[in-house]
Amino acid sequence: MALDIRQMRYVVEVADRGNFSRAAERLGIAQSALSQQILKVERELGLDLFDRHPRGASVTSAGAAFVEDAQAAVSAFDEAVERADRRARGETGQLKLGFIGGAAQWLTPLILKRFQESYPKVDLRLRETTFMDPSGGLGSGDADVAFIRPPVETPGLWFEVLIERPRFFAVGVRHPLADRAEVSVAEILDEPIIAINGTDRTWERFWALDDFRDGRPARIAGRVETFEAELQLVASGRGASITCGAMPTTFVRPAGIVFLPIVDVPPSPVVVAYRVGEAGALVRNFVQIATDVRDRCRALVRATGRGPLNDEMLTDSLADRLRRGDLTLPQGPLRVPARRFES
Repeated sequence: MALDIRQMRYVVEVADRGNFSRAAERLGIAQSALSQQILKVERELGLDLFDRHPRGASVTSAGAAFVEDAQAAVSAFDEAVERADRRARGETGQLKLGFIGGAAQWLTPLILKRFQESYPKVDLRLRETTFMDPSGGLGSGDADVAFIRPPVETPGLWFEVLIERPRFFAVGVRHPLADRAEVSVAEILDEPIIAINGTDRTWERFWALDDFRDGRPARIAGRVETFEAELQLVASGRGASITCGAMPTTFVRPAGIVFLPIVDVPPSPVVVAYRVGEAGALVRNFVQIATDVRDRCRALVRATGRGPLNDEMLTDSLADRLRRGDLTLPQGPLRVPARRFES
């Protein structure tokens, strides 16, 4: 017996409509072609599925069981096709999002909220990485997409820049430079620093300011694998550190640290990254949401591009909107006063 889903759909349509003419119109075929297909099915089954009469057609008692099974088969087929389509469109499935601590700052909850609202059936898994993996899991394959801070050595990554953040010189309150409002790179190159303990030399060089040292090694006072450990050593007076703009406002930090902007070094970009050639629909949808939120929140991005951001520096109404996750933000730039940040 060689019946296919198309023929079962014809049977179901005639049973539902009770009329060959209306069923043919619904199916977009000629009534004569539909009648021939139904006759072919009946011959294959060896029974009459329909009683034909001047007003239409009705399912026979012998055909009722087959029609019921055909309806179930057609529904199951349509649901399977729809599930496959949704997966192909990136509307279902699992997406693994990696991130290095503090990467996208205020944008992170806004992006996640928008993505979950747009794709509620996607299983979004978050994975935070330490300094040991600044690729956010992309290098190991533990993440499909990630919020990271390049440069990193991991090959084959594609970046969409979300914001750029200044680099800061973090020192204890008793440090000779602690009373300054800002510092230049030449003033801090001889300072002992808390360095990254990791395997990505490119990332380590960026945060140790090696490009400004003319080949001279940095004075390493200690090595850490997390932002939290870095802050603890700075607070203890072990050494200073070069950190990202997220540090003063994103992390719970120990008392006694001052964050001084380094005025003459390039900023640290915050990007959404993914592997070239491996960006399926799920990844493309997430990147689209991230860049859309970035663009819609350009007032917020401008503010974060000028200095660390916290509720004190926002208007009350905007801070309330951020807490609620409301993306309808003012379109003009926020007025963010220049200031240093300390505990």
